[in-house]
Amino acid sequence: MAVKKKPIPRVCSTQPLLPTALPARQTWVERAWIAATVALLSASIWTLYAPAVNVPFIFDDSDSVIKNTSIVKLFPLIGDAQHPGPLNPPGDLPTSGRPLVNLSLALNYYFGQFQPAWYHLFNILVHTLSALCLSAIIRRTLCLDCFGGKFNRAAWPLALGIALVWAVHPLNTETVVEVTQRSELMAGFFYLATLYGSLRYWQANSVWRRNLWLSLVILCCWAGMACKEIMATAPIMVLLFDRTFIAGTFCRAWRQSRPLYIGMFLSWGFLFYLNANGPRSESAGFNLGVPAYIWWFTQAQVLLIYLKLVFWPWPLTIHYHIPYLTFLGAWPYVLVVALLSLGFGILLWLRNWLGYLGAWVLIILSPTLVVPIVTEVAAERRMYLPLAALVAMVVLGVFILFQRRALQADAHRKQQRGITFSAVAIMMPVSALALFLAFVGRQRLAEYKDDITLWQVTVDRQPDDYLAHAALGGAFSSVHRYADAIEQFQQSIQLQPAYAKAHNHLGEAFSLLNRREEAIQQFQIALRLKPKYAEAHNNLAIEYAQSGEYADALQQFAETLRYRPDSPQVYANMAIAYSQMNDPDKALQEAALALEHGRRLDQTKFLQKFEAWLANYQSTLQKFSTPPGNSSQIPSQTLPER
Repeated sequence: MAVKKKPIPRVCSTQPLLPTALPARQTWVERAWIAATVALLSASIWTLYAPAVNVPFIFDDSDSVIKNTSIVKLFPLIGDAQHPGPLNPPGDLPTSGRPLVNLSLALNYYFGQFQPAWYHLFNILVHTLSALCLSAIIRRTLCLDCFGGKFNRAAWPLALGIALVWAVHPLNTETVVEVTQRSELMAGFFYLATLYGSLRYWQANSVWRRNLWLSLVILCCWAGMACKEIMATAPIMVLLFDRTFIAGTFCRAWRQSRPLYIGMFLSWGFLFYLNANGPRSESAGFNLGVPAYIWWFTQAQVLLIYLKLVFWPWPLTIHYHIPYLTFLGAWPYVLVVALLSLGFGILLWLRNWLGYLGAWVLIILSPTLVVPIVTEVAAERRMYLPLAALVAMVVLGVFILFQRRALQADAHRKQQRGITFSAVAIMMPVSALALFLAFVGRQRLAEYKDDITLWQVTVDRQPDDYLAHAALGGAFSSVHRYADAIEQFQQSIQLQPAYAKAHNHLGEAFSLLNRREEAIQQFQIALRLKPKYAEAHNNLAIEYAQSGEYADALQQFAETLRYRPDSPQVYANMAIAYSQMNDPDKALQEAALALEHGRRLDQTKFLQKFEAWLANYQSTLQKFSTPPGNSSQIPSQTLPER
C-alpha cells in the first residue's frame, strides 16, 4: 500500500509541521491504552528476562567488565592514556570508542562492583524503554495524515502487538542477557528516541515545544553516536521517514526541518572523532586479511540466515561459525539479496511503507555488512533494530488482510467498524505468537545459566567452531577441570592453528598443572602469532620468574606494561622479581608503582596481599644485609595474579 501523496501546506512558526489524526488532548480511552501498553510490555519483558539477573558474566564480559580498569573509578571522567577514565576506555575492548557505554559500566561498578545482577537489571531496563519507544513510534506513524485515516482506530492495538512480539523475540536474547551488548541496547534506544523525538518535533504546535523536541533529538542522536557505530545511519533513516511519510521530497524535507538535520548530521563528526584512532582495529577493518569482496559475498548468506532466524528462531548460538564464500559459492545468496534490495528500493521510491521498512533493515545492517569484522562473521545482536521492521511488516500485512476480509464479509459494515474488528481480531494471533516466542526465548535463556552450558551447546551445534571450543576450554578451566580444558584448547588449535588466544589459554592450563615447559612453548607461539598480546607476555614472564629466569621475566613484564600500563599486578610481579635478584632499590620503586595503581583502581584484595609482602620485605631489608647473589634471606612470594 503506497503512502497517500498530499501536498504539504506552508508552515508558519506555530503550525505543526505535519497534521495527524491525534487529538490535542488525550481521552480516557487513550490514557487506558497508554497504561495497558506500559503494563503489558513491562510485565512481559521483566517476566521473560527475570532469570537473566542471575546469569554470570559471559564471553566478552571478561574484557569489557572484569579486565576493564577504566570503569573502577567515576572520576576523572576522561583521564589520560596512563590512567583512563570511564569516558576514555582503552583500545581494543568491546567498549573502545563507545564512551557512554563504558560510563554506564562504571556506574554499575560504583553501585555493585562486580555483581552481575546490577548490570543485567540495567540491560533489561533499557530494553523495556526501547519497547515502549517503539510502540509510541508505530502508533504515531499509523495516525499520520498520509495514511488517510485507515489505521486511526487500530493504531493502539497494532503498536502494542508489534512492540510486544519484538520485545520477547528470542533473537534479542543475546543482546539483553550479555552485559557487553548493552552497546547495542543503548544505541538502539537512542536510535528509536531520535525517531520518536523527530515525530514530536514535526507535530509540535508551538515554538517552544518545537525547540524542546529539536534539542532532545539532537541530544539523543549525539548520545547514540557515543554508544555504537550503527547510529551513523539514524540521520539517514529520519530523512527517509520524512521524505516517505511527510514531506514527499528530500528538498522539501530539508527546507522544512533544516535545523533538525544540521544537528543530526553534525554528529557524524563526533562519531569520526571517537573512531579516528581505530579503537577496535584488531577486530574490524579492511586491513585484517579478509578481502572486501569475500566479506560481501559471505554477508549475502548471513543476511538470509538473519531472515530465517526472524521467522524460525532456532537453533540460536552465541557465536556463528560461517566459512567465507567466493562468488561461485555465494551467487545464489547474492541474487536473492539483490532482488530483495531492488524490490525494497522501488517501493521506497514510490513512498510505500514496505519500502521504508525494508530500507530500515538493510541500512541499519549496512555497517556490518560492508566492513569486515573478522572476530564475528554473524551475530544475533545485529538484528536488534532490524527485527522491529520485519515484525511490523508481518503484523501490518496480516492486519490489512484481516481488514479486507472483514469488510468483504459484510458490505454494509462501516469502514471504521471493520478496522476496529480487524484490530481486535489480529490481537489474538499476535498474542499467541508472542506467547510462543516467549516460550522459545525462555528455553534459549536457560542455556545462559553458566559458561559451560552456553558453550557446550554452541560446540554441539557447531563442531567446527574453533572459537567455541576455546571458550568452552576457558569455562572448564575456570572450574578447575584442566584436563577437559586442555582437550578443548587443543581442538581449537587443530581447527585454527593461528588462533593466539587458544595457545595462550592452553599455556595457562599447562602452567596450572605444573607442565612448565609446555606452558612456555604455548605462550611463545601465542606471541609469535600476536606480538602485542599483553596477557601472553605477562604469562610468559611469570613462567620465567617461577623458573628462576628473572632477567627474561623482567623483559616480558616490561613488554606487558607497554600494552597494559596501569596493571598493579605487573608492577608487583616486577618488584618481587627484583627482590629475588637482590636489587632492593628497583624492587621498592616497582612496589610503589604497584601500590599507586592498586589504590587508584581500588583493588582491596590485591593491596592487602601485596602490602603484607612489602612489609615483610622491608623488615627483612632492615634486619639483614643480603650479600650479592644470595636471596635466601628475602621473603619468598608467589607471583600475585596473571
